[in-house]
Amino acid sequence: MAHTPLFRLLTRALQKAQGLNRQHDPDDPPRSRRRWTRRRFVKSDKLTVPFIRTLIELTIRTEYGVEPEESSALQLLFNLPSVEDEDATLLSSDEAFLVEGGNSKIIEGLADALSGQIQTQKRLTRLQSNGSGFRLTFGNGSTVSADYVILAIPFPLLRQVNLQVNLPATLRRCIQEVNLGSNEKLFAGFHNKIWRQENGFAGEAWSDLGFSATWDDTDRQGDRPEGVLTFYLGGDEVAATRTGLIDWQGKRFVSQIDPLIPGIAAASTNRFLRTRWTQDRLIGGGYTTFKPGQYTEFSEFRYIESDDPEESQNVAVGNLVFAGEQFSDEFYGFMNGAAQTGRLAAQVVLNAVLV
Repeated sequence: MAHTPLFRLLTRALQKAQGLNRQHDPDDPPRSRRRWTRRRFVKSDKLTVPFIRTLIELTIRTEYGVEPEESSALQLLFNLPSVEDEDATLLSSDEAFLVEGGNSKIIEGLADALSGQIQTQKRLTRLQSNGSGFRLTFGNGSTVSADYVILAIPFPLLRQVNLQVNLPATLRRCIQEVNLGSNEKLFAGFHNKIWRQENGFAGEAWSDLGFSATWDDTDRQGDRPEGVLTFYLGGDEVAATRTGLIDWQGKRFVSQIDPLIPGIAAASTNRFLRTRWTQDRLIGGGYTTFKPGQYTEFSEFRYIESDDPEESQNVAVGNLVFAGEQFSDEFYGFMNGAAQTGRLAAQVVLNAVLV
């Protein structure tokens, strides 16, 4: 497996196991071949080859940033292929739009709209009950009294805040025990998109070469000859590559796939960048992930949107309201979850003020 793309091995194994002797037309684009592989692999539940298990394990590492045994079984179910009639699709993005200039444009636009109302360099260190309101203490020594507070802080940082407030024991355990997964991206530049060849891939590919997946960041930039690949790491892969120079790591990944996609090493610009989410003191990880048992145990602390008041659910304790992707039932782990819970948390406060 160390010298053949996983999706190619999967195709061959299934042809042998199921007697599918279909030969690929050499004129078929790589994307068509990859889609055929995805459709076929879920049609047999008795395959003895290890590739299906490996592929599903890779999706757990990429989506939740943990090793499979550390993930809730429900997250495994969330990652299973979607099946409709004779078609099945492995985990894939439903991304339809990109923000021109990057996602930071959203933050910049919000900041401009709230000019003069945002204070920076004020890291929360303590939150105390003060009657029906609260007293907030910040790292620079300043304090603020507030009738309502919305806490939108990732769990690793929230655990560093001295919460002198009356919270349900289960909520405190949720804050203390639920973690962010370990995910990182390494970006590699190329003079041309050499992976768009018969032995290459289009869009994305899965791997067991020390990174779980790779994809073409310039897939929608057909007018530019240059290309960028993202090597995506999850779970133990992050710890295994935490030390060492970025250039060395990037060259190693590129050299590993050079036998699979001849010429890709020569096409490299030898320019690499890498994220450091797990080492960022203001984040401490990638996306929220639940260990076995946690998803159901802490289910009461997730926002649920519903037209039925009996089904809808908010996350608030008195005048203390929580927000962040970790509290979203539908979109945890996604930017959508952060936006959704921020909106719903604001609505909780608005409803309380207007009463």
